[in-house]
Amino acid sequence: MSDKTKYTHGLIYILYITCAALLLIDVLFARHGYFDSESAPGFYIVFGIVAYIVTIMAAKVLRKFVKRNEDYYD
Repeated sequence: MSDKTKYTHGLIYILYITCAALLLIDVLFARHGYFDSESAPGFYIVFGIVAYIVTIMAAKVLRKFVKRNEDYYD
């Protein structure tokens, strides 16, 4: 196993631990949001995933409008 692979596995392991810790903190501490849905456990996790998916889909649609031909600079 190369050093780069060990380093990558270590970073992924740290990422998993960080995500688990943040999920645990989200469940254990009560939040007082402006809306009732903000107080639901895992709301910001779901909100973040949905926002990410919407951003990717919007980028795919916008790409059709701003994409240039391959020989644009020739």
